[in-house]
Amino acid sequence: MPKHTCLIIATFLGSVIAYPLYAQETIAITPPQVELRLQQQISVTWRGQQLGTIIQRLSDTQGIAIWLDRRVDPQQTVELRLTDVSLAHALEAITEKLGLGFSVLESVVYVGPAASARELQTLSRRSHERLAKVPTAMKKRWLRITPWECPRLSNPRMLLAEMLRDAKIKLTGEKLVPHDLWLAKQLPPTSLVDRVVLILIGFDLTCNISADGKMCEVVPIQRPIVLERKYKRPRNRQAPPRKPSSRPTRKAEKKFSLQLQNQPVGAVIGQLAKQLKFDVVWDEASLVANGISRDDLVSCRVRNVDFDELLTSILSPAGLQFQRNGNSIEIKAGE
Repeated sequence: MPKHTCLIIATFLGSVIAYPLYAQETIAITPPQVELRLQQQISVTWRGQQLGTIIQRLSDTQGIAIWLDRRVDPQQTVELRLTDVSLAHALEAITEKLGLGFSVLESVVYVGPAASARELQTLSRRSHERLAKVPTAMKKRWLRITPWECPRLSNPRMLLAEMLRDAKIKLTGEKLVPHDLWLAKQLPPTSLVDRVVLILIGFDLTCNISADGKMCEVVPIQRPIVLERKYKRPRNRQAPPRKPSSRPTRKAEKKFSLQLQNQPVGAVIGQLAKQLKFDVVWDEASLVANGISRDDLVSCRVRNVDFDELLTSILSPAGLQFQRNGNSIEIKAGE
């Protein structure tokens, strides 16, 4: 079958040996090519096949780099049959069946715990936002796109130190990365900053880049992470172009996704206030009068909601409500 075909039929049984069809293409794959290959149609049957084998074969046959998080057991088995579905649909079916998730970062498809898959792009975007203010010379080091591979039984802490040392960037907090040994990994051309994010997320860690860009501090991921998405409204081509507005962007124009499970409401609101840059005023008298504490635990799961809906979903389970006054949020007991 020609390797440019859009339909790959693969029945994986037992321990059949898979030969890479796209080995060289995978090395040089670009983000637009990844998007195209995720839309390719495939038909597959997996009968008691190990996840690690499935991931490797999909990577080889579809010419796409897939990063399997270290916390995921590659030996767990999959029973699944799919006919004429996109590669993205197949990955979604696999990960949902196993309680996992997947996400795309540059030219790499990440498969890992569902929460990490949701957070990956946000963590990457925050690191890129920090780099926006870094001097140009250092920014280029962080954003330089190069292929990367590590040999079998590599130590991630040493890999991290080596990558940053080559870029003449000082690493601190590396002791937070526990000793581990990895299988061989190979990535297509990827920026240094996103390689660091990929390595660290498997340990629930991320990077804090200094203002001058010369230092990378390994830090724990501060949760909850608000997954912020901005949606572009389609233009009416017949309408005249709008004049630029001097008004600041309202939070209501953004969409947020968040998942919480038994978290203190006060800590959650405090973290959101820090991330989204708003002030919080607690009406302590009303909380005490109604027997409510900032330590009360709340759970919620929302997707693509506006700012008001986000706050309501967090506060309501604790019997709280809020009122907005400019950039200040007043929180009190619900009526």
